[in-house]
Amino acid sequence: MLDDAVEGDSLFNVAWPEASAEEKAEILQFRAEEAERNGLFSESARYYKSAQAMQDSIRRGMKTEEAVSAQHGYEQERYKADVGRRAVAVGAMVLAAVVLIVLAIVAYYRKRINRAKRTITEGNRLIAEYTARISELEKQDAGHADKVRELKRKIRTLRDGQAAVLGGGQRLYDDIAGGGTTAMWKKKDFDEFIEFYRLNHAAAVASAENDYSRLSSTNIFYLLLVDMERGESDIQRIMCLTDGALRTMKSRIKAKRIA
Repeated sequence: MLDDAVEGDSLFNVAWPEASAEEKAEILQFRAEEAERNGLFSESARYYKSAQAMQDSIRRGMKTEEAVSAQHGYEQERYKADVGRRAVAVGAMVLAAVVLIVLAIVAYYRKRINRAKRTITEGNRLIAEYTARISELEKQDAGHADKVRELKRKIRTLRDGQAAVLGGGQRLYDDIAGGGTTAMWKKKDFDEFIEFYRLNHAAAVASAENDYSRLSSTNIFYLLLVDMERGESDIQRIMCLTDGALRTMKSRIKAKRIA
């Protein structure tokens, strides 16, 4: 602007080493235009060519950066998608594991809760099956004697198990009849009482099991006490229940009644 080309060139030379690519392209463009105004066309063409090369280099760099940025963005999105899929897969595996654990726990406790009933009902079924098989074998030759003895041993084992359940149930029944309570009873005690009561009061037990939706052994025991014509205060004493606890039990049993 001060028309001092020499000083301007000197300052451009000082600025050049630290200049950015964009600034260098501007310096080259300026010198090309200045040379053209001064009639130095060969020098102007050289500067224009260098400026154009610098601008091309800048554009290529920008495209490279855009490509790198796009690649980075793609990799980030793919990473997020992979993480999401892994999270879903892990979540599914955890859910499946939880379901299996819950099913195992339910099966375990159902097995424990129904052990007394299974000992009687499954025992009766197997005893009938083994007895029929023994009858068939005995009609054949004596070569099946070992098999017959094995089946008879199984029958004795089954009957011993049933006797243990029913014997325990009778002791509990006699204890209640003699004024005892369920204060120290466990799950199996209620089950054994129920199985003993079933011997002479099958209809009452069947009603408690079939007319309601999945009653606990304790709730079935309550209904059997009612069937035994025990008064409410006596039931409360036998089951060691407060007034509120008894009302709650009766309400829950009523709610499970199958219409």
